[in-house]
Amino acid sequence: MAYLVLARKYRPLDFDSVVHQDHVTTTLKNAINLGRVAHAHIFTGPRGTGKTTIARILAKCMNCEDGPLTSPCGKCISCIEISKGRTSDIIEIDGASNNSVEQIREIRDNLQYKPSHSKYKIYIIDEVHMLSTAAFNALLKSLEEPPSHIMFLFATTEPHKVPVTIMSRCQRHDLKRVPLNSLIIHLSKICELENISASEEILTEIASAGEGSVRDSMSLLDQMISSSEDNKITSEQIKMILGTTSFSIIKSALHSIFERNREKLISIVNDLYFSGNDLKIFYIKLTEYLRHIILLNISSKTAQLSDLPQNQKDELSATSTGFEIPYFTRLLDLLLKEEQRIRQTENIRILLEIIFLKLCEIPSTKNIETIISDLEKIRKDGFPDKIGYLEKKTVNKPQPAEDTPLLLKTEAENREVSQKPANDSDISFEDGFSDKEKWLHCIQRLKKENPSCGTLFEKNTDFISLKNNVLEIKAKGTNYHIGRIKKEKAVAEKISSQIFGKNIDLKITEDYLENEQANKETLENEKILTFAKTDILVKAIQDKLNGKIIGEKISDKPKNISMEDSL
Repeated sequence: MAYLVLARKYRPLDFDSVVHQDHVTTTLKNAINLGRVAHAHIFTGPRGTGKTTIARILAKCMNCEDGPLTSPCGKCISCIEISKGRTSDIIEIDGASNNSVEQIREIRDNLQYKPSHSKYKIYIIDEVHMLSTAAFNALLKSLEEPPSHIMFLFATTEPHKVPVTIMSRCQRHDLKRVPLNSLIIHLSKICELENISASEEILTEIASAGEGSVRDSMSLLDQMISSSEDNKITSEQIKMILGTTSFSIIKSALHSIFERNREKLISIVNDLYFSGNDLKIFYIKLTEYLRHIILLNISSKTAQLSDLPQNQKDELSATSTGFEIPYFTRLLDLLLKEEQRIRQTENIRILLEIIFLKLCEIPSTKNIETIISDLEKIRKDGFPDKIGYLEKKTVNKPQPAEDTPLLLKTEAENREVSQKPANDSDISFEDGFSDKEKWLHCIQRLKKENPSCGTLFEKNTDFISLKNNVLEIKAKGTNYHIGRIKKEKAVAEKISSQIFGKNIDLKITEDYLENEQANKETLENEKILTFAKTDILVKAIQDKLNGKIIGEKISDKPKNISMEDSL
């Protein structure tokens, strides 16, 4: 006898054997018990979810000798013939190849004849959406008022192509994709019946490749069994046949992205490439698992939408600890935007490496609720005791990063101190500090007393020299900038005298921008950005929350408001 594939060998024979379609089977069983079974039903849903199978079971329930029954006996002539597919009273038609109006007319003309030995003559039309418009029209009257011994059972994967006039004459049952966990359990039972050894991870890969289809998953399992030795399916077979990547590699790649480990990511791509794995499938799996991480981090309710095994959920949760959801969504957004390029490129290895490097450039973000809470705390506790470049040291205070601006030294630079200086006058400016460093501190003191003025000196002046108590600086910019610097000269001289410890006369060398009219818009934008950066709330976010400005954008401002007036 010819070999019977698993999808046919283990095809459900009753409603209780159907996988994950209880909402449909329960409705049909209740209708049978109440004697309210309609004469026309249409089953819709993705491929391999049980549309035709449920139609056959319903036909068997209706034509059982002791029926109609919710559980057919399986022993009477009608049940046996239906199971073997050779009964004359159950007519199965392929809508794709029998879609002409002449064939539907032939069915219509035969409706008057009673079944040979069953209670009902049942027409099962698969892929009914393939019928022509004329064929649908020829079916309308018979479908609405068929003889009492006639039933119509339709199945389709594209219900939107079925005319509304047909749909309104049928009871519609929508079948769902089968969740991953249900598929894994079903495949595990089949492996047990077939005496096949397969780990949960392998069954997960097969079920995942089935994409919610029982038939597809069982076909893949059949293929794996055929290629296995000693009735044992190995991970090497999965890689060879499916081209998929193991969960451990996916998890390692995600962890490397979160930790911005570029070297590890490049190594993973290299290993997958030379081991023969399909990098496109790896990319798709990476995207899917990142979605699972987002679901797991939103709430316990959304975590239930993730149909991964519990052990994988636990590992993903541990890997993503310490990161906020906005960070994950930005990663996923980039992956989805690049997906089309991944599908079309001939150099997928290079493109994948570039995408990984881009992912590592995405900074982690704080939750907006956390930021608001911290800002409220700042308002209550006061603003940070930090003055620009001047860092006041305390016990166990971490040292600044390499890119931190120049910090002025104190006499206690090489030892820890337990108290902060009372004010800036406690800072020692002995030998060892250059004149330029002292001038920088003058600017920071000026920014503390007048942020707008201090920023003006910071952006539009350069230190030149200090000779005989004359401090020469270069003022650069437009008439507006240099005019304001001259206006604030007295304030700058007073602060400079305090910092340098002697009377300072400020000499200003002017350096006007060429082509001022052409640079007018640029200079206006610079003033706006300078004003925004010196805002007290922005400074608080930078100091208290370690915030960084990652982008600058100027929105439209009212035309009747001058930026010079606002400054």
